[in-house]
Amino acid sequence: MKRLETVYLSVLLYLALGMSGVMIPQNLAAQGVDTVQDTTLTDVDGAFMQARQLAFDGEREEARELAYAILEVAPEYLDVRILVARTWSWDGRHEEARRELAQVFQASPRNREAFLAAIDNERWDENREEAMRLAYEAVSHYPNDEALLMKQAQVFGEAGDDRQAARVLNRVIQLNPSNSQAREFREGLADGQQRWSLAAMYTQDQFTDHYDTYHNSSIGLTRETDAGPLTARFRYASRFGTEDWQGELEMYPTLGRGWYAYLNAGYSGSVLFPEIRGGADLYRTLGGGFEGSLGMRYLWFNPNDVTMVTGSVTWYVGSWMWMLRPYITPTSEEWGQSWNLTLRRYFADADTYLGFRAGYGFSPEDRRLPQNLSEFYLLESLYVGLEGRRRVTDQLIFFMMVDAGRQELLFDPGSYVGTFTFNGGIRIRF
Repeated sequence: MKRLETVYLSVLLYLALGMSGVMIPQNLAAQGVDTVQDTTLTDVDGAFMQARQLAFDGEREEARELAYAILEVAPEYLDVRILVARTWSWDGRHEEARRELAQVFQASPRNREAFLAAIDNERWDENREEAMRLAYEAVSHYPNDEALLMKQAQVFGEAGDDRQAARVLNRVIQLNPSNSQAREFREGLADGQQRWSLAAMYTQDQFTDHYDTYHNSSIGLTRETDAGPLTARFRYASRFGTEDWQGELEMYPTLGRGWYAYLNAGYSGSVLFPEIRGGADLYRTLGGGFEGSLGMRYLWFNPNDVTMVTGSVTWYVGSWMWMLRPYITPTSEEWGQSWNLTLRRYFADADTYLGFRAGYGFSPEDRRLPQNLSEFYLLESLYVGLEGRRRVTDQLIFFMMVDAGRQELLFDPGSYVGTFTFNGGIRIRF
């Protein structure tokens, strides 16, 4: 108790300063609390750390007493109130925990730590309906947060909905292939081994002049493996008065904690698709919601070939995702480049979003290329578009994309043709 009395003295000092009209600083700028330079900042945070240690040591009553004393001085210190709620939950006093968390949500409706505590409180009180509601709300605000997704998977698992739990765990593993807890959880689910999905997609390119409409379609079968998802895909195209096909394999293998890769290889005996195509990216989780990658693409149209260097920077913040991806194409005469931006707003889950797309430069897309690849590839293009994806049921997902833009003409450099692209499809999980 001696250390507790020492901390109380610090808190009483704060209280005295507060009563005299002095601003009480806290390390809470993100919560909108004003701060000033003051040596007392460390003591308030130190008192909080003391309360946490008391709680973790099982002295929860003492932890609450100290926490409430801190809140008398610093009522906006939400982490302290969340700690109080946690201790009530651990003691099985779930209604007291709800009252504390309600105050946190009133001050900070999207508080991540409060969601984690609230979901646990309802789970431990066996209030599954409320736990499910909180999990959906939390994931709608933070669709790429591994901890919240794991909580949602736990809620589904405890409700006996193994298929939904496996779906959420698949998303966690997609975000972080090295998440061993998610993999072990999924392997323990009765339906977790059913990791197949079938996707069908159709794309139509229309032009304002010179070119007829292009038609492209594909069908792909994906299997979630322990090494990462593996997809076999078949593509069909009709353009330039010709019909052709391409087959390809695609995989996202796990390489270690925070690391994964993208691998792609394709073959076609046609003139519309490259005879051989390949691609590879190395991805790394950078922390702070950031992810980066570096890779290459290779297309071989006999006798021409093109190698592109690419990469990406992705930022997940709340319900939003920003991604910038350049393509750099070195040639003997000049270096072509294109820049592509994607912005998405997620909703109920990671499979439901609306997005904005834009790109400028020399498009790496090969579906519009005539046979003279080396010339065409360095022509200017520009596009903007919208995309959307919606989960209708646990097994069925719809997606759609529309783009509008312009493309420089191969046979008349400096002149452009307008383009309009529609893409739509479905994915079925089983």
